[in-house]
Amino acid sequence: MARRSSNVTGHTVQKSNGANPGFTTPYTLNGEEKNYIPDFIVRIKDGAEDLLNFIIEVSGWKKKDKAAKVSTARNLWVPAVNNHGGFGRWAFLEISDPWDAKNLIRAFLKSNVSSLAEVQ
Repeated sequence: MARRSSNVTGHTVQKSNGANPGFTTPYTLNGEEKNYIPDFIVRIKDGAEDLLNFIIEVSGWKKKDKAAKVSTARNLWVPAVNNHGGFGRWAFLEISDPWDAKNLIRAFLKSNVSSLAEVQ
């Protein structure tokens, strides 16, 4: 797993890139079970007691399975893992403009920091 510390958002972060982050999330496409490997998993200090596990998906070309992956991760997997409570706090962001990623991440964290801190 490729790990690197950086300071993308003004918070201390640790990230793993999607080449092989060490885990997948399941999704289904046309009745076939598949596994989604996130582009990035970033661990961020967002003011809560523990680090936020932040899945970032950078979208490029429209692929038929992209919508299924994103929807499942955002609407099913993240709420389920947060509801379980045993694997830390998780959030998901899809970035369609990689040139503006820094601003999109900052805006997401700013608008969601209080609700994310409540997940425990």
